[in-house]
Amino acid sequence: MDLDTLRTLPSAIQFSQEVSDSLQAFAIDSSTKPPAELPTVIKQIAVTGLNCYPWIAVRAAIIFQIDALLSGFQSIEEENIDAEAMQKRKTILFNGINVFEEAPFTLQRICEILDTNGRGFSSIDKLLNALEKLTRV
Repeated sequence: MDLDTLRTLPSAIQFSQEVSDSLQAFAIDSSTKPPAELPTVIKQIAVTGLNCYPWIAVRAAIIFQIDALLSGFQSIEEENIDAEAMQKRKTILFNGINVFEEAPFTLQRICEILDTNGRGFSSIDKLLNALEKLTRV
């Protein structure tokens, strides 16, 4: 664990009703701006593996973050994935996440990938494979 992570740990494991309310509001209407605390919530789960917010609210935030990550991902490898195939894979991935009534035990790893912006994956295909595998538990 790096020093920055250790410094953020005490604040990362605190429950906030305000954050919970903003996550739940975002889950109800995901067309609104995501909560400013979203990166902190993702980091909290990535570092501790603990989720102290309602899964329904966190699920909407996770889907939003994955969509943003996939849209802005810069591949190291040369690849050509057409928009239709990409949309189909995203739909399968998001449906896999929506199936869970409770947070999956792989939530910490999903959040680790989101927290690092997919660093360590050389292509969007490999990133999608990893995320899909994490939702098939």
